[in-house]
Amino acid sequence: MKKIILLPIFLVAVMLRAQAPFEGTVTLKVMNSYSQEYLNQMPYLYSGVDTMVVFIKGDNIHVCFKQKGLHKIYKDNQLIYYSENLKDGFSIVDRKQDLSGAIEELTTNETRTMLGKSCTVVKRNILLNISSTRLDYWLAENSWNISPKALERLHSDLSSHSLTDLGGKVCLKMSAQVYLTGATDDVMKYAKNSLTDKQREQIFGSTDKNVNELSMSQIAEVLSIKSEPVSDQVFQPATAIHIEPLAVVKNQAIAQQTNDVVREAMKSSLMSNPSFAKKVNKGKINLDEYVDQMMERNRQLMENSDNPQIIAARELMAKSNMDTQALGSTGEDAAYNKMYFEHEIDLQTRNKAWLKEHNEIVQEVVTPVAYDLDEEWDF
Repeated sequence: MKKIILLPIFLVAVMLRAQAPFEGTVTLKVMNSYSQEYLNQMPYLYSGVDTMVVFIKGDNIHVCFKQKGLHKIYKDNQLIYYSENLKDGFSIVDRKQDLSGAIEELTTNETRTMLGKSCTVVKRNILLNISSTRLDYWLAENSWNISPKALERLHSDLSSHSLTDLGGKVCLKMSAQVYLTGATDDVMKYAKNSLTDKQREQIFGSTDKNVNELSMSQIAEVLSIKSEPVSDQVFQPATAIHIEPLAVVKNQAIAQQTNDVVREAMKSSLMSNPSFAKKVNKGKINLDEYVDQMMERNRQLMENSDNPQIIAARELMAKSNMDTQALGSTGEDAAYNKMYFEHEIDLQTRNKAWLKEHNEIVQEVVTPVAYDLDEEWDF
């Protein structure tokens, strides 16, 4: 009788264990490559190979880039982003941009086998006015029972912090190619030709007047998915690491923020002129009124000028606004992205400087590499 009673208890325990969310590590190899023009404008980036180890426990994940020394912890409703090299980072609410409104999915009947799993092949395009993106995925059924939230966080992190719905499947191999297109080329062409060599060097990182390809490529492949115990301490930065908490103000007017920044920059520039500052201090010039008038003149110039460079800039702004609408971006999205990317750029810039100083950056490839997922990747 005792055996009969224990049998259902044992079966229930086995079922509960089988349904428990995944706990363990996912290891990937990743590579990012950027065109020289792309690097000139975004010097905090660099091309190269990395090993990405992801610790997962329920909904929480800890993404670790072994070569860069960068970490991202997604826990509860927060993202903690830090550099182990700098012992510095920041935390911010875990929020992502939903790109589903702009995704064009190409259905295929193709399958591939990876890690012993049958994968469906999914191809997607994100076609906007100022950029085009090609995405290729190999997707396997979630036999590991990784939680939907952890999968969302992992896949989004592989996709530049954008929400990526892959239907609950696990991406075992992916490739992304991004090209900046359209009016961007016209703006850069006019901008480069209107500047001096010194100004081009400062702004674009080169005195070259030509507009070269603005593109990047990212590839990733899962090497292993291993079920094993993960300590809760993995989802907490070491006490020696300083984390700055960031608060995003909802419904911030980004246009007003931008105007405020421009206004303050104008004031600083004007007051750096001793003669002008003297007139302001004596009350002969009202600084706020003077700057407002300058901004109004600039606004009218932007709206009415027939200068080719300004026309191109107007077209770029219009197309950018159309892209924003196509993506369904809100003011809250813009406020969040502005704060997040400002701090990410600062962290990556300082981290790259540390890696260079310690000779940790082995190579800087300047030719974007677009890999075929069916080929063996030579890294």
